[in-house]
Amino acid sequence: ISTILVHSMEWTVGELKSMINWLMQNPAGLKLNSVLSRALGNFFLYHIHLWVTYVYMLVPALVNIFQSISSLLPLLPLSLQLSLLGDVVSILCLHIFCFYAYAKRITQSQASGCLALARLFAGKKYNPLRKRL
Repeated sequence: ISTILVHSMEWTVGELKSMINWLMQNPAGLKLNSVLSRALGNFFLYHIHLWVTYVYMLVPALVNIFQSISSLLPLLPLSLQLSLLGDVVSILCLHIFCFYAYAKRITQSQASGCLALARLFAGKKYNPLRKRL
């Protein structure tokens, strides 16, 4: 089962890297901010590298743990077995939450920058001393 997991992870990583490299260039002829797209692409490529390292370290440990408790697993109730399976899936999918958290943080900072720029053009600059517009 670990070989299947490793092969599927390698395929997923290859596809993700090719998609991010495509987005770092001019995808579909779009003129994007090349410096920003390169910086974000390198950031997410580094995150993928960290995720691969995490999985390579985690999968052998999980396989050893499951091999040691495999004789006890049939004796455990079904709800406990399902909860263990859910925990393993959550551990293996931690990278998806990290991608989401990073993208959310970047989006929030961009939105606050756009809002400050709109207020500046409207003449309603935020006053940090009075903590109001």
